[in-house]
Amino acid sequence: RSWGGLGEAPGLEARHPRAVDATREALRGVTREAESASDGTTKEAPLAPYLPHVKNWLRTKHAVLFRLSNRTIQVCFQDGSEVLLSSEASACVFTSKAGARM
Repeated sequence: RSWGGLGEAPGLEARHPRAVDATREALRGVTREAESASDGTTKEAPLAPYLPHVKNWLRTKHAVLFRLSNRTIQVCFQDGSEVLLSSEASACVFTSKAGARM
């Protein structure tokens, strides 16, 4: 087992491309809004969307577990399936390795 932060996770992008892509896309939207206001006029900065971040993670033989800042638990199994447990939404979502959500 290993504990650590996101910066210490080698190959995170290769193993969890959907999470990395979603984060990048959200950040691009914020950047585009900020650039559109850079025409020399004073404009109030748009509110950035809330992006939960990884507070803790644990790697085991069969899965990687993430505890996010919004109290969501995400488990990414080695076979590509995932489980999301959200107390905020009172939901449990299973995503199979084929991508089907249940």
